[in-house]
Amino acid sequence: MFKRSFGLLMTSFFVIILPASGADDKKKKADDGKNDRIPFSQVGPGLIEGKVKSPPNGKSIVIEIPYQHIEKKDDNKKDNDKPNNNNNNNNKPNKNNNNKGKQSPQAIQAQQNKKIMQQQMEYLRTHKVVVDWKELEIPLDDSTKFRSKEPGTGFDDKGNIKRYSSEELKAMKGDSNLPGYEAKPEEIQAGHIVTINMAKSKTGSKLIPTFIISTGTYNSPNGKSTTNKGGSPGSKK
Repeated sequence: MFKRSFGLLMTSFFVIILPASGADDKKKKADDGKNDRIPFSQVGPGLIEGKVKSPPNGKSIVIEIPYQHIEKKDDNKKDNDKPNNNNNNNNKPNKNNNNKGKQSPQAIQAQQNKKIMQQQMEYLRTHKVVVDWKELEIPLDDSTKFRSKEPGTGFDDKGNIKRYSSEELKAMKGDSNLPGYEAKPEEIQAGHIVTINMAKSKTGSKLIPTFIISTGTYNSPNGKSTTNKGGSPGSKK
């Protein structure tokens, strides 16, 4: 089941585990199919968040989910052609090795930690994190409800943005058990960020989206999402 968060290109510290050559081969094979659609059979109950690729058409909705993987930098090819002086130095006899038996455990551990840190820094220098988008088509159900995080934008007789009363907001919310406010399927547009709740149908025979709520729009290329204020982004009421 997919990771529920939608943290796009957020910078953070992480520990890198250097892959073995065999793991690299498996990763390359997996990356070859990174542009394929995600099979719906891999979806499980819970929340899925993504960017709308194809709006609801009565049968399904297609969203895109960010897929992060690590690739070698292009300039790394040139670096591979250069002799690695570090490896050559490792093959030379180290005079300090003769005194290794006299080193304290703390000193040996410090040397090992330094070597691991150097390997990690080299890996960071020669690799980069790439974000691709994988498509996921989710079949709709007759019972699927559409919602918006904010109420739709209305205007008064003078053309000013209308301020809703608490009673009006309550009526627009409709089913109080669901988040947000009632929306129409056509108000979900390409580029919207949506959260889809997947659950078993009442008969338990299949997995269906119980509700789809629009929470904002995805602004490319910043990789930032804008909260949906005033109802469905891009729509007028």
